[in-house]
Amino acid sequence: MKRQEMLTAPNAPKYEVVLDARALLLGVADVDLIRAQIRSLVERSTSLTALDFRIIPFGTVSPVFTTVGFTLYDFKEPTSPAVAWVEAPTGDVYFSAREDADRYSELFNRLQSVALPESHTVRYLQALESDIERYLTGPGLGGI
Repeated sequence: MKRQEMLTAPNAPKYEVVLDARALLLGVADVDLIRAQIRSLVERSTSLTALDFRIIPFGTVSPVFTTVGFTLYDFKEPTSPAVAWVEAPTGDVYFSAREDADRYSELFNRLQSVALPESHTVRYLQALESDIERYLTGPGLGGI
């Protein structure tokens, strides 16, 4: 919650997010929970001016993808180097060498280039919320 509060501060840092829509369906079987998560994303996307949230829709053809999440930290202080933080199953790793941070920055830019713009992201999520059962499979779930 503290990180979310930071985004409402007068001098809030810019926070750019790219999310693959498939991540909303992984490991969760409760339709109401998925809907609540989507509604929360929509609400934050529209209320937090420091947030640039974009989604990569289902079926997007992309020359690039990542199998693990990562975060880039780019600091205002010129003497502080950019850092890439990679979340991995065996442990998190920080990369501060310029060439490593640049590699992750390029990956982020390429993911952002195939994601929907902010305005379309909200509409996409709203449509997904109402049609979520169609994408779920398993006992007692919707599915195709």
